[in-house]
Amino acid sequence: MKWYEKQKMIFATKEKKDEWPNADVKELSEEASNKEKDDKLSEIVEAMIVEEEAAAGEKHSFEPTIIGEGCVIEGNITTAGDMVFQGNEIRGNLETHGNLEFTGTIIGDIICHGNLSVKRATMQGNIQCGEARIENGSIEGDISCSGKVTVEKDSSINGNITTESMETNGQINGQIIASKSVCLASSAIMLGDVSSGDIEIERGALMRGNIIMKQDN
Repeated sequence: MKWYEKQKMIFATKEKKDEWPNADVKELSEEASNKEKDDKLSEIVEAMIVEEEAAAGEKHSFEPTIIGEGCVIEGNITTAGDMVFQGNEIRGNLETHGNLEFTGTIIGDIICHGNLSVKRATMQGNIQCGEARIENGSIEGDISCSGKVTVEKDSSINGNITTESMETNGQINGQIIASKSVCLASSAIMLGDVSSGDIEIERGALMRGNIIMKQDN
């Protein structure tokens, strides 16, 4: 249910508040102000909406959180939905239960329950996410993804990567463990071991490390 639909339902219910049984507002005294009674009715309606949506199997939607340029944050950030971070710097951990677009500098870990896009960013910390795309980024830390990791040209990762599949055209200094496939594109520099069921190395790529081919289970 969208925000304006909820507000319309709350307003309509308040207009008929005289029809509500006293049990619904029994927590309020006779001296309670109209505002207190209205707030109580709003809570009741919100609870009804949550129950209806849960029964119907609807998923709550949240407006994306946007942090604009020029912001410097010291402390952790947690969001219920998608997030766009365009600030200068964050010193703390960042967790989002939706997708994350990150630009700037972070000294801390990222936990993204959706997909992660890193552009023109530097990071000192570990990453956990669904899928990750890194463009013109520099990461000092380990990456763990349930989906695919894509590292574009002019990007570097100094850490180990555990993922389902990976395609890189940047520089990796660490170990790659992919359950399905790894592709080292023509501009890739791989300084470490690669372990996967399917490994492709294009002409022009540099590989210094061991290759471990896994058999399908």
